[in-house]
Amino acid sequence: MIDQSRDQLSSSRSAYLAASPNGTALTVLYLTDYADQIWHVFTPRQSTSFVQYDNTIRNQYGHYLLLTATDPSDRGMMVTEKYNLAENGGKICLSFAVYKPSAQSVLEVYQGESFNETHGTKIWSITRTTNGRWETFEILAYPLQNSSVDLFFYLVGTLNDKSTYLGLDDVTIKQTCSNPSNVLPTSTLPPGVTTPTPDPNLYFICKNGRRISADLTCNYVDNCNDDSDESYTVCGSCKSGPFLNCSSVSSVAIRFLIFAGYFTQHNLCRYTFSQQGFGDFAFRFRDTVNVGPRTGSDGDVNFLVASGHGGTAYLYSPLIHQSYLSCYFSFYYYFASAEPTNNISSTAMKLYIKRTDLGSFVLLWESSVQYLSNASWRQVTVPVRRVRHPFKLLFFSSQSSSTSTKVHAIDDVRMRSCEPPTPSSSGSCSSSYLRCGNNVCVLRRYMCDFEVGERSVEKKVLYS
Repeated sequence: MIDQSRDQLSSSRSAYLAASPNGTALTVLYLTDYADQIWHVFTPRQSTSFVQYDNTIRNQYGHYLLLTATDPSDRGMMVTEKYNLAENGGKICLSFAVYKPSAQSVLEVYQGESFNETHGTKIWSITRTTNGRWETFEILAYPLQNSSVDLFFYLVGTLNDKSTYLGLDDVTIKQTCSNPSNVLPTSTLPPGVTTPTPDPNLYFICKNGRRISADLTCNYVDNCNDDSDESYTVCGSCKSGPFLNCSSVSSVAIRFLIFAGYFTQHNLCRYTFSQQGFGDFAFRFRDTVNVGPRTGSDGDVNFLVASGHGGTAYLYSPLIHQSYLSCYFSFYYYFASAEPTNNISSTAMKLYIKRTDLGSFVLLWESSVQYLSNASWRQVTVPVRRVRHPFKLLFFSSQSSSTSTKVHAIDDVRMRSCEPPTPSSSGSCSSSYLRCGNNVCVLRRYMCDFEVGERSVEKKVLYS
């Protein structure tokens, strides 16, 4: 615990720091000094003004850490011990339970490490309430520099209203997060890695039956030796679920294995999340938040929900190498709001292509009134066609109000028919097609269109 200090920040300065985005680096001065209040051990038998049970034994005889305020924007801070990275597999998982009765408070987590102990980097925060219950979070952290040998964490609570409080319980350090709350890339990444890194205990089953680590997919390397780890089915689609042969395992057994911690529900979805703005509007997996439809488009509970109060939510696909003329993108979309339809057009969901080489965006789809008119799953099909350069798909939505109840949900995201055409097994093509030098059949209308798969169709002399 960090003791109260004589120097204090102004209310506006405290609120400004608490609203800083993930990735913000603060000096230790702001993470260990300027403490207005102390987190102290509390038992519900002391007072009836706060939550009357802890998270561990769930009754009034338990204990938890409590932060209260005497003035608006009071801050309370604590710092953990240092944890050796080599002993924890090169990463650290911080787990804790939070009781947060009001949106007028913020709990932040900053990461510190040995290569630079003068600063801490923000990797997670919560501004929303926990809906009258204790809620458990897991924060995954990797070192920012190879030279670091240990990690530690700063936990900072800011109470923007002196009538509210924060409860914290079961603060634990683990080697592995089963379901990180700071879904990458809002957390730190291993040096040189630009895509989310699944737990190394998870694996991907190649088309040829070979097993590889899940973090070897979508990295432009044929680790399977059959290219299935780089296919559009893997790299352009998002389907949450365990890596199991579901034809041989019952759904009840799958859910038990997930519940028991043997598998994560989200390891088939390589999409990454980020959030900007003053609130906590962001994409999350449905089983981590109690909002949106109860089941997905196929009846299960594993899908993505954009919810919260204020801010902008981003959902990025992994890097997709390129796509071909028949390529299209499909997904199921759900929208719900307590507000009238004519007030919600400004918060529509949008889908973009992002050219990674240029940083440019092209709008593919936007949820119109027909999608916003009632709360039901609707399938959306969007032509992507030929994209010759590496790109990402981006879902985007913003929430301007801090009290909005709008919810967007996405399920069963798939890239379809995006692979290059396969050679003809007979070596011949029908009259409406041309045969390329590699025996691929291409529609004649695609001749001389400057779109090249195998170059013989674009040459001056055509071979038929």
